[in-house]
Amino acid sequence: MTTFTRIWKTRSFQKDFLGRKITSALQYTIQLDNGTVLSSRPYTRNGITDTEFNRWSARGKLLDTMFIRYGGHGGAFGYDEKSGLIHTLVEDPITRQKYIGGVDYHSNSTIGLASFRWLVKVPHYVRFSTDTEQNVFLASDTAGNVYSGRLSELKQAGELLRPVFHLSSYGMRVNPAGDENDGRFNTLQSNGVCYPYAFFTFGDANNADLKFILAIDLRDNRQVFKHEVIPERDVKLRVPLDKKGHLEPEGIYYDRHTKKLIVGFNKLEVWGIGRFGYRYPHSELYETAEFNHRLPDISTM
Repeated sequence: MTTFTRIWKTRSFQKDFLGRKITSALQYTIQLDNGTVLSSRPYTRNGITDTEFNRWSARGKLLDTMFIRYGGHGGAFGYDEKSGLIHTLVEDPITRQKYIGGVDYHSNSTIGLASFRWLVKVPHYVRFSTDTEQNVFLASDTAGNVYSGRLSELKQAGELLRPVFHLSSYGMRVNPAGDENDGRFNTLQSNGVCYPYAFFTFGDANNADLKFILAIDLRDNRQVFKHEVIPERDVKLRVPLDKKGHLEPEGIYYDRHTKKLIVGFNKLEVWGIGRFGYRYPHSELYETAEFNHRLPDISTM
């Protein structure tokens, strides 16, 4: 039985510098070496979707926030702890050209395209993640195309080139963009890379489709494993799904320092009993070493 252990969660009823409450809906979440956490999520205002980045303490307290105008959903991002650069999506508000680029974190600020240190053209929205130790990037689009290569070569080319494989090759029927999932599709949530392995999460917020973790070897595009996440078996729930609970897989990455695979989930929490209790959504990070025997080229380094 696969065991996921919770290592972090958001605290309830916190407000950012705009006065908005934030407890959940984190799309991609990474824990840094000092224990603090960096996360992304969408923020839509006036018909424009920005990427909202938040920094959290090791105990889940909200520290500060940054908005990237026209940044998009925030389904994945890369982070280089040495340079402090976030690698993420941004759009030119005039030409509507989308880019992937590197940007510093600006505490309690709203920034845009002009704040990026480098930019690479992309044809449409992609989830973008990086392994800066190995100079590798990984991206996926809503159709299930996957792009990967050397990060330095991507910067030199100035644009994202053709995909290297499609997720349908591994039995995944990716949910078309904009279609509500009725269980016939697999909702692609996020991707992460720790070379030579790429990781993906699947599973809609409405619990209609099965929840999967998929790992691919980028050297030969071979499937390493595909694991179905079973609520209550893999991740314990305070509110079961049949009681209108919630378990949505989100971001995924492998931590070379702890030698653990890390997966983010959005869940529903409950406190108290009956009319004296309440429910609120929140986000958590879970780790597991159960797949390490399938990942020898990073788990034994």
